[in-house]
Amino acid sequence: DVLSSEEMIKFKEYLGKIDKEAVGNAKDSLIQELTELLELSEEQTEKIKPVLENTYQQISEMAKEFMTSGSKSMEEFKTEFNTIREELKNQLQDLLDEKQMKKLEEHSDELKDGLQQAIFTA
Repeated sequence: DVLSSEEMIKFKEYLGKIDKEAVGNAKDSLIQELTELLELSEEQTEKIKPVLENTYQQISEMAKEFMTSGSKSMEEFKTEFNTIREELKNQLQDLLDEKQMKKLEEHSDELKDGLQQAIFTA
């Protein structure tokens, strides 16, 4: 999937609309959704928060760099994004039990769509 020049410009403008408040709201919403979906203990929730904050920070920096430098292709952006998602998954495996991990994987597309919608409709 290669974006045309016009699509790339629109995508960069879209990324420019992402502000800290939107990211914070999306993060809080995701934590709440995960807490309910996975029936997280208070201890798990507290351990997951910094992991998500770090992930959001990485994505935010990556998007900002992509938007301002223009040196990365869309394919490079997707690859880097997927790497960050895999790192998050690996970290969550250390914090969740087997049943919770299975439930998370079953709902991962749903959560990803919700996250993207929360961030990109800000």
